[in-house]
Amino acid sequence: MSQISDQKRLELAYKKILKLEEKLKDHTESKAQSLDSSQIPVAVIGAACRYPGGINNLADLWNQFANGNSSIGAIPAKRWDLAEIFSENRDEPN
Repeated sequence: MSQISDQKRLELAYKKILKLEEKLKDHTESKAQSLDSSQIPVAVIGAACRYPGGINNLADLWNQFANGNSSIGAIPAKRWDLAEIFSENRDEPN
């Protein structure tokens, strides 16, 4: 039984990795081509924060996404004093 050097073992492992990467790339590309954007699955794995636009629960949030609506808006002034945390003066730390 012949022993192979560490260098040869690394070369063989590297070649296998390259082949696996190519297989994965081919699989990913063929999968992406078979799905349009309306078929790509979405997994919401957690939801715990404040949402704008009258969203009060996960169902409301999902409806926003499903309907293509946006809830991006200004941060309410009562949440924090912006002048306290931000300055236009570049010499002041923000």
